[in-house]
Amino acid sequence: MRPRPDPGQTARPMAAPPGGTPLPRTRLEKWGMGFACEARTPTLRGLLALSTRGHGLDFQGEDAHFMVRAAVAGRLVVERVLVRLSRSAEEVVGHAADLATLLWRVAVVTFTGRVPLREIAGQIYWMGIQSLPIVLITAMLSGVVTSQQGGYQFSGSVPLYVLGSVVTESVILELAPVLTAVVLIGRVGARITAEIGTMKVSEQIDAMNALGRDPVQVLVAPRVLAGIIVVPLLVGIADLVGVYAGMRSAQMTVGLGKETFFYGARLFWHSYDLFYSLAKGLAFGFAIPVIATHMGFRTQGGAEGVGKATTASVMFMTLAVLVMDALFPPLLLQ
Repeated sequence: MRPRPDPGQTARPMAAPPGGTPLPRTRLEKWGMGFACEARTPTLRGLLALSTRGHGLDFQGEDAHFMVRAAVAGRLVVERVLVRLSRSAEEVVGHAADLATLLWRVAVVTFTGRVPLREIAGQIYWMGIQSLPIVLITAMLSGVVTSQQGGYQFSGSVPLYVLGSVVTESVILELAPVLTAVVLIGRVGARITAEIGTMKVSEQIDAMNALGRDPVQVLVAPRVLAGIIVVPLLVGIADLVGVYAGMRSAQMTVGLGKETFFYGARLFWHSYDLFYSLAKGLAFGFAIPVIATHMGFRTQGGAEGVGKATTASVMFMTLAVLVMDALFPPLLLQ
């Protein structure tokens, strides 16, 4: 309902929006992101007086205009923030629900023995044997860099045999599991998301459901089981290669002999360290295919949607690996 103008006051035109005509001050107008309102009528002056009553405030003219405009604009900002937060919370809840459902279906088809062994073997070959070259190169470089940096820091101040312990513990406890997981995220996880996402947007998943074939049984469970089997083995191989490369690097850069290197390695070695490294590989091998397949099933929007889902999947897998890596020391090393 439009308020009546004050008989004792002439309405002045407000600044016009771009490309528009001036509007009277008695109107409430919305330009883009903000609102402008003038308390030039008895109705608006009454509302403003009511809102400031009891606070010792008396706004008139331009002060009233500024207060009403700021209040309306602030309310809009709060509403937009709440809408964005609600959408983010809804998306998080949706991801959690879909992920829990996917894990339950994987557990059901696994424990009922309905996962094709041929599919598991194919995924083991693809994830494990075909990923071996890049894993070996990454492990070798991590051992060499750790040995070189340690030799530079320890020269002249610390006995060089300590370098054997530093290289061994760094590679086995941290570098080999995490770098192997990061390599597999780029090579395995991104490909899984792209494959399943393409099948989703091209309605191949719907066709499998229509034919009575369970996509989880065929596409998800074999990849998850293969990841659980393969990644700990790759981490163990990376441990050996990284330590050996570090020993050879120490021998060539600082002249540390093999016996001295392994003396320092045994000095601070715990048999639990190898189990710790393989446990990390097991956790990473489970998380990577689960997140990759989950993001693939949530893909929508054609080729562009496949690209966005793959990018988000790589980000989520990397964050998951880093978060789990941060949780391992307080859970298993203390």
